Amino acid sequence: MFLPPSPLNYRLTMNILRALRPVIGLALVVATILVGFSGITQWIVLLFGAMFTAAYVNGKWVVWKALFEEKGRKLYESLGATYVVETLIVFALYWLGRGTAGLL
Repeated sequence: MFLPPSPLNYRLTMNILRALRPVIGLALVVATILVGFSGITQWIVLLFGAMFTAAYVNGKWVVWKALFEEKGRKLYESLGATYVVETLIVFALYWLGRGTAGLL
């Protein structure tokens, strides 16, 4: 059964998504550390970097919305720079897990 969109349904959905943001962020961080701990290949860091970038852009959507509307060169430069920074963060988290596994 399809329910037509209503302001109440929209607000309820947005409240649920707003409450899930920290949970999803924490799940990404823990998953990255666990992947490093389990010794999975380092190439997975690139995939996790893309997921972290998507989560970052989603969290800062108010700022990024203007860039997506313009669709200019600045959008691609910003996405590239954000991807590199997020991948470095993921790399550090991966090696945190890998180092912890080496100590145990």
